[in-house]
Amino acid sequence: MPDPNLICEVRADGGIFNTWLTMGVTYTYQDTNPIRHFVMSCAEPYAAGVMKLVPGDRVDVTLAGFKVIENGFIKIRQAGYDANRHAVQISGLAAAGHIQHASVELGQVRGYPFSAIANRIVQKYGVKFRMVNPPPGADLAFPNVIPQWGETDWEFLSRLARNRGIRLTCAANGDLVGGVPDGGSGAVLREGENIISCNAYIEFPWAEKVIGGAQEQGSDQRFGRIVSEVASETKIDQGAKGLTVRILADRPLSAQENKIATDAYAADILLATLRVTVVHHGWLKPGTDGLWELGDKVSVYSPMAFGRVDSQNLRVYTVTCSQDPAGQTTTSVELVSEAAFTQRFPDGQAGNPFDQTAQKANIIAPA
Repeated sequence: MPDPNLICEVRADGGIFNTWLTMGVTYTYQDTNPIRHFVMSCAEPYAAGVMKLVPGDRVDVTLAGFKVIENGFIKIRQAGYDANRHAVQISGLAAAGHIQHASVELGQVRGYPFSAIANRIVQKYGVKFRMVNPPPGADLAFPNVIPQWGETDWEFLSRLARNRGIRLTCAANGDLVGGVPDGGSGAVLREGENIISCNAYIEFPWAEKVIGGAQEQGSDQRFGRIVSEVASETKIDQGAKGLTVRILADRPLSAQENKIATDAYAADILLATLRVTVVHHGWLKPGTDGLWELGDKVSVYSPMAFGRVDSQNLRVYTVTCSQDPAGQTTTSVELVSEAAFTQRFPDGQAGNPFDQTAQKANIIAPA
């Protein structure tokens, strides 16, 4: 009998399909392909049933009995055959998938927080938006926002989210989620035990100081340099001493809004300077009976990967569960530093060169 922990099912009106030659399911915080997505292929003698699945069909996808996509849809179907072979591949997205392609229709909006704007946009996709452990200032109202011509709904929301330091992802049911979970009880990945392969990318942060500049909308009461020279400054404790990165806001920001955005700029620098990708057998999180969740805390023990230190405490940024033609099931988890999610003050671990921290931004008064 097949191991139930190694079964991938696609459930549709046409039946339940679980005889896949290859499959892959990905969920992530990554901006470039943010909505949960899947790709499956099937070959004879099982392809005939899968032939019934076509773009637009609503499907549920489960891995090891856990639903990873609920009421998603097939976006692409490819079929190929010759005299001896016959194969079908389907790929699709969670319910909010079209948010990556449809243009935003929202007009000028005044005085609404991000959560209200997001819920108004995503309702046309039949999903909702919710916050989980939002960062400070996440629901500070936007005085005035205007979509750019041709901007997609996702591009518009992710642009506003960056201004508030909000990381966006997609839940199994297609809802958009802002913020970062607590991280669960954590898991341990160990070199020589449960790690098949590991790729650790570590980069020296290219600046010690980050200055975010913006302009605020003026009025009869507020004018001059106080609105034209809005600036905030933060420090990356392990960054290159004496070097500065200056970033200009893409929309008018108040001093408080710019302070929040500057913290987010620093977090993005730290996000880019430490990436660890680990592959392990199976789909279940090692030592547990569940799947990985985004934001999960994980300890990676690998002296070969980190050099001076033996281990790192990291957070899950991307999860890809897959099966190859030989039937081997694996999971690839992309991991980033805690500082990529939340700025934190130095905590006395200066002996760890990768324990990255960023100070909270301070508002700079015009000289």
